[in-house]
Amino acid sequence: MFKQGSIAVLFFSISLSVFAEQNTNRIHINAPIMSVYQYITQPDKWHDWFPHSKSAKTPGGSLIKGQTFSELVTVNEKDSLFDYTVTEVQTPSLWRVEFTSRSIIGSIQYQLQESIDGTLLTRTLEYFPVPANKGEQLILAKLATQVQPTSIEALLQLRKNLEAAWEGE
Repeated sequence: MFKQGSIAVLFFSISLSVFAEQNTNRIHINAPIMSVYQYITQPDKWHDWFPHSKSAKTPGGSLIKGQTFSELVTVNEKDSLFDYTVTEVQTPSLWRVEFTSRSIIGSIQYQLQESIDGTLLTRTLEYFPVPANKGEQLILAKLATQVQPTSIEALLQLRKNLEAAWEGE
């Protein structure tokens, strides 16, 4: 009995690593590190800068380790509910969440580094498609081609929002 469980877990891990996707982008933002950190750690504001985020239900404010929230996201032209848990926090340099949905699981990590004229932000998305059928496999393969341009668009909008707010203060 124990060996079967071990084999199943091992097989599951191998399956996920084969289909894992990772996307990392960096951007410089002319705003203080704490301003950037506070903004990105409030998922109820993600719809202001992430093109596929519709809305998020959160406890409010900058979320801390262990807190959970849900977000409505458009994936391949369909709205999907994602559930998140904040798994790592090192204020103001690191914030990481893990997420699950019906067809995708993964994590998003934000690393922030103070620079002489603002903040260097690195966003890393790792996700594992969990398709239920062959049709969903094709849909999720299409998603992989959209991740990079969407991530770039999101970070450019994030920078625009933060820099405008910082210049306005």
